[in-house]
Amino acid sequence: MEKLAHTILAQSEAVLMLVGFACLAIGFVLGLFVRRQAAWSLRRVPYLIWVGGLTIVIGFLPLLWLLSFAAVNAGILWVLTMGGFSPTALCGIGFAILAHARAINMGGTGRRAWWGIVPFLNLALFFLPPDDPVPSGGFANGFGVLLGLSLLVIG
Repeated sequence: MEKLAHTILAQSEAVLMLVGFACLAIGFVLGLFVRRQAAWSLRRVPYLIWVGGLTIVIGFLPLLWLLSFAAVNAGILWVLTMGGFSPTALCGIGFAILAHARAINMGGTGRRAWWGIVPFLNLALFFLPPDDPVPSGGFANGFGVLLGLSLLVIG
């Protein structure tokens, strides 16, 4: 496992980013597959806040690589490598669950959930109105929008 970790980390930064995105996409597809029969829906502002939170998690994952030298010295670089890519796949599952719930809120079915992984098309999940335009309580106000946008910017 240690040799595999050295091989992966010897790649260029672009290849590592591609591997990270592949882990995210695999997690997203797995999440959609598992969630396909669910009926839970999520309104726009809570969706924005949850996506912002997952974006922060993904944004801070590269800080794990600061432990690389200690992991090499301890002979556990493979743990750090898996610890860097596995949470990315888990976040992909989280993004799929959120996108599916938001798609159900938009149209009653999860058929548009795949929009969550497509750049720019995922913005439709933020902006398209829900099926039932009944105002909701909780975070469906200016504070919730501000919190969600802040999380996205920080992440």
